[in-house]
Amino acid sequence: MTSIVTLIIINTSVAFLCVSCAFWLEKPCLFLKKTTGALSPISYLIYWPYLVLNTIALGLFRVFSRENALDEIVPNLYIGCQLWIGDYKLFTSKGIKSTLDLTAEFGEVGFIQAIPHYLCLPVLDTRAPTL
Repeated sequence: MTSIVTLIIINTSVAFLCVSCAFWLEKPCLFLKKTTGALSPISYLIYWPYLVLNTIALGLFRVFSRENALDEIVPNLYIGCQLWIGDYKLFTSKGIKSTLDLTAEFGEVGFIQAIPHYLCLPVLDTRAPTL
């Protein structure tokens, strides 16, 4: 049992060290997100402690926040948070035909990746995309 705990502690340390390096070096590519919007399987093995913690935090935020998952900022232009599979009806009801995914650390849900005009530009939080 202690070897499993040791492995979890080591994996968690590596995960947060890699997250720290990604932000310190400003390298969103360290999250290994593919241009399709999916995370690499290796990314899940490395970052699972970080992903679990973030998923819980985002879930709590979505439950207790009064913010909408999607907001129309000008006609036919929406900004949204990290959507989940349960947001499928909301997303499709808006008639969205193009998506710009700026998340670096999360894989995108399948219904968003399936849009013909999907573009993934991984950007770290608090950073702007580069040219």
